[in-house]
Amino acid sequence: MGKNRRLIALLVGALVIAVAAWVAYGVFKDDPKAATWRVDPAATMSPESEEVPILVMEADCTSGRLATGRIVAKVTYTTESIIIDIKVNPLGAGDYECQGVETPYLVVLNEPLGERELVDPHAPTP
Repeated sequence: MGKNRRLIALLVGALVIAVAAWVAYGVFKDDPKAATWRVDPAATMSPESEEVPILVMEADCTSGRLATGRIVAKVTYTTESIIIDIKVNPLGAGDYECQGVETPYLVVLNEPLGERELVDPHAPTP
């Protein structure tokens, strides 16, 4: 019975540590930040296209580090447009230089582009 109690105490302790780490991560983790993008000028697009190669410009300074693996894309479809909302998870605390690096990213659409306009909801308005 003593071994079972030690095992249960060990499992409960591990669970408490795991929950505490999860709560701390959730509380202190920065939310993804809005980023701008443009269609990759080397891309060839057509009404049948179901992929949109874009170049993402992160708002935060990153000392030239790409946003690869930190990009979150949300695509909204309307009859007139396809809205591609790009956000980037920040690198975290640090002293970063601003170098203006674009990260290539491939947006996969659920349906062909058709004649719809591609919209960046975070692009500056003229």
